[in-house]
Amino acid sequence: MRRSTNIADADSDTKIDVEASSDEDKIRFDTAGSERMIIDETGKVGIGTSSPDVDLDVKKSGTTIARVASTGSHANLRFGRANSSYDAAMLFYDDMATTPSLQWRIQMTNGGTDLSIRDEDGSPDGQEIMKFKDGGGVDINADVAVASGHSITVGGTAVALTSALGAYQLAGASESEPFSPIGSGSAWAGAPPATIQEAIDRIASYVTTEIAALGGAALIP
Repeated sequence: MRRSTNIADADSDTKIDVEASSDEDKIRFDTAGSERMIIDETGKVGIGTSSPDVDLDVKKSGTTIARVASTGSHANLRFGRANSSYDAAMLFYDDMATTPSLQWRIQMTNGGTDLSIRDEDGSPDGQEIMKFKDGGGVDINADVAVASGHSITVGGTAVALTSALGAYQLAGASESEPFSPIGSGSAWAGAPPATIQEAIDRIASYVTTEIAALGGAALIP
């Protein structure tokens, strides 16, 4: 004999229903006659959907689906790694109503010390666009911007990009720290500069030579 499997209000339109159909092993939560949440037989929780695909699956028609607020000094949404073999990430898809396509990824990299922004539907997929490095450094993959005809804007002003001298990153704050190429393209005469100071000296020498060739005065050191 089947026992009662729900807890309901007087008119039965708000209830917790266990096994709405025989042996389905699901718990359904209804308010005002509509199902609002479900816990399925595998432990997945669905809000706004009766068929959750992941551990917590929220599908709503409104523009604001979730809000994190605090009555204290901070409101934190925490993302963590299960262990050192994995990196925590936020994934952005274009359309969850049809076949989802991954567009962007914000991900911890380098063992969790750096934060990377990646274009997942670019060419090639998974191209790193920007990286915020542990200690405060920022790398921008200028090769991608040059190839696609984009610019980098700083303080509202577009910074012109060119691949004439290649795209380079400063690996440190001091002039003696490494100065390394991003990507494979470079038009440096000979080997790329090994330090920031060497890069500055070589560029200054190039500019001085070009001005002199045009009949201008040499640059004052």
